[in-house]
Formats: sequence, structure tokens, C-alpha cells
Amino acid sequence: MREPEVTGILEGDGQRNIEDHEMDTTHDNSTAKLEGHLMESAIVAVVHVASGKRLICSAKCLSKRLSDQRRCLDSREHKNPDLAADLLREGPEGFTLTVLEFVPDPTLLRQRRRVHLQQARAAGKCYNLPDSASLLRTTVATEARDNHLAII
Repeated sequence: MREPEVTGILEGDGQRNIEDHEMDTTHDNSTAKLEGHLMESAIVAVVHVASGKRLICSAKCLSKRLSDQRRCLDSREHKNPDLAADLLREGPEGFTLTVLEFVPDPTLLRQRRRVHLQQARAAGKCYNLPDSASLLRTTVATEARDNHLAII
């Protein structure tokens, strides 16, 4: 099974065109190109190759986010139901992992992720749940955690 590729590595302020700088992790030199950036904050997308649909993620640590997403793809299981359906149908080979932007200041991750989400939604190519669903999921998880802590 081939490893999902990582494309769109951006440098500097992250504002360059993604197509200007692609990288496929199946090639030997790709790891070397990522080497200096693995611990950086970034905006990452899991991209369905056939449709161009994206799951936009923020990453405080790029290597952990890429590893987590690769593991989900390889196991053919994902928390996002629409992505999971495409993953079951096409397998991990049908997806790429794309670094959309490096974000030197982690406090800006939420803002930068929102920009990429708006672009993907405007293009009709977004796996991410609406903000209200994400907020509800986060609220429920926080309440469950808080209630568990209160019981102990």
C-alpha cells in the first residue's frame, strides 16, 4: 500500500500558491524537505483526490497531525462520516495529505484554519462539519470531561 502523499508545503509567510511547491512523500527526498518543519504549527488538509474535497485541520505539531491522519487513512476509519465513506470506498490511495500553510504563531491557528475552511466551503469542497456542529461536539466533550472530573 502506498503512503498518502503530502503536497503543498509552503515556506515563509505561507501565502504562496500551493501548486508552486508540491511534495509527494513516496519520493525519497520528501522527508528531507519536511525535516525542518516537523515540529511547526500548520494548517493541514486531507484531500480526496477524485473530488478535491478537503478536511481542514490545524496542527500545533505537524508531525503528530500527519501521523494521526495517516493512521486513520491506513486503518480505513475516520471520525468524519463523509470522509469515512469515501475512505471505505476508495482506500487510503484515494487521499493526499496537504500542508496548506505553516503558522509560526500557534495562537493564530484558529484564525488561519477559518480562512481555509471558508475557501473550501465556498468551493463546495469541504468535509468539515458546520461550525455549530463542531461547537456542539466540543461542548458535549467538555461537559462529559467536566462531569467525570466532578465525580472523582
